[in-house]
Amino acid sequence: MTARHVPILTLLMRQHAWMALVPLLVALITGGVALNSARETLLFAARGVEAQAVISNPEIRGTQSSGRTPWVGYGFETREGEVIHGRTPVSPVFHGRVRAGDTVTIRYLPDDPERVLVDRGDGLGAALIFGAIALISLGLALWGARYFWRRSAQVVAHITGAGGKKTDPNFRLQWRDASGAEGKSLDRRRSDLERVGPVGATITLLVDPVSEQSFWEQDLYAS
Repeated sequence: MTARHVPILTLLMRQHAWMALVPLLVALITGGVALNSARETLLFAARGVEAQAVISNPEIRGTQSSGRTPWVGYGFETREGEVIHGRTPVSPVFHGRVRAGDTVTIRYLPDDPERVLVDRGDGLGAALIFGAIALISLGLALWGARYFWRRSAQVVAHITGAGGKKTDPNFRLQWRDASGAEGKSLDRRRSDLERVGPVGATITLLVDPVSEQSFWEQDLYAS
């Protein structure tokens, strides 16, 4: 009986391997937010100019369902004498400790004074929090990928297959995993097996949890 080729996407779907992509997507999103927050904080630290700003109209915007965000207004004068006014979201800690009329030290970019860093702890805190979430999510994604996709086995023999040339007949690779379970690959030329899976080598298997059948990784990716 001819062994049937199993598409890699079919196997991964049956393994629910998409579940490993969820934390990976979270890691990419939160990692991007963390990187952007850290870059913004470093930019103001390196190029920012300090100024004294007067806080105005602290408020909390949004609803309980959509999320409530603290905001403050500010006004300051640049070293060139230009007066800048604006509003910016801040952390709950910063919002709780300032009142209208308070003076705080801010940083602005001299070539773009409209870009202002009012709450220094907000950017750094966001970078740390989202960075931690990204690392945890990435760890879960890697664990999931390892759990769903990889299992090791040892090649124990090359056994006769079907067809092929007299000078280079087809053979199958026979393996045994750590549990003692054995399996065979699809038919290949022995010269190919000697190259990619010699006897004694460690190979990677994927296991279909529905049929509990093991597949050699090279068979899944073969055309």
